[in-house]
Amino acid sequence: MPTNQDSGVYLGANVIIPEGFISTAPQFSPNTPYIGFFVAKVNASDQLLITASVDDPLITSTVDRAMVVASTFGGSLSGEHVVAKEGEILPGQTETVADFGTGPHQTAFSSRDLVLYFADLNGDTVRDGVIYLDQRKMAQEGDASPVSARNYETLASRGLDVNRFGEIVFKANLDGDTTNDEMIVAKGEELVREGGTLRDIDPFHFTAFGSTTAPVAIDDVGNVLWFGDWDDPTTTVDTGLFLNNTLIVREGDTLPGGGVLTTIASGDESFAMSDDGHYIVFEGTVTTDIARNAALRIEVTA
Repeated sequence: MPTNQDSGVYLGANVIIPEGFISTAPQFSPNTPYIGFFVAKVNASDQLLITASVDDPLITSTVDRAMVVASTFGGSLSGEHVVAKEGEILPGQTETVADFGTGPHQTAFSSRDLVLYFADLNGDTVRDGVIYLDQRKMAQEGDASPVSARNYETLASRGLDVNRFGEIVFKANLDGDTTNDEMIVAKGEELVREGGTLRDIDPFHFTAFGSTTAPVAIDDVGNVLWFGDWDDPTTTVDTGLFLNNTLIVREGDTLPGGGVLTTIASGDESFAMSDDGHYIVFEGTVTTDIARNAALRIEVTA
């Protein structure tokens, strides 16, 4: 098989869009092929959000990035529309889109066809990173943050999520004091910030929220799941997963089935939450006689 036809986006065992496929999306120029794929996500309606590379004949570069939603029916492609693409000017901007976030948590897709994504713009590097919900700007580097007198400095390469009602959560870096510049913003407000504390970890203070590219998650009731690391000098009990302001599992916990949770993962594949918030799955290390990597499940009853 030619190397320019050796990948594709699948739903189950069915190929929905193969590499080389000519798009039918009206937002692309005629004869625009797909030439590569970064991330594909599926919602409850079997729609696919695809961070794709295409070659639009009317865009001067040979590799053009686009956020595409593909609809399916019976395991086959039934339609495409472009949410945003390289070279266009998003509402409220004067500079064109240069690229999009291509990491697994730099896009999010809800069951109501809502698309949350990070875009990198051409022009002023102080303001070139922006988060959009479909075509509505939610946050931009250089703009005011929820923290008084502090602007967003960096939004690139940071986890984000959206629920079916359009409520969003994202990680952000602020300008100014570097001891308290990392934060999580939920529903337009500060949820937690570096240097802050909560009842469950008091008197200690947060130092990090895992890898910047790692997930944050928001369910359809607006509950937010996130990873926190704090400055307890006992480093075997200084990380955990939080649901809103409540610590739900901590490094060092003894598990109901036996063993001690000696590590909670904080990278790109560290945790996920069901849309209804009922189930949380996370990666950790469980130590009994030996240490074993494990996928663990939390059932949230209220």
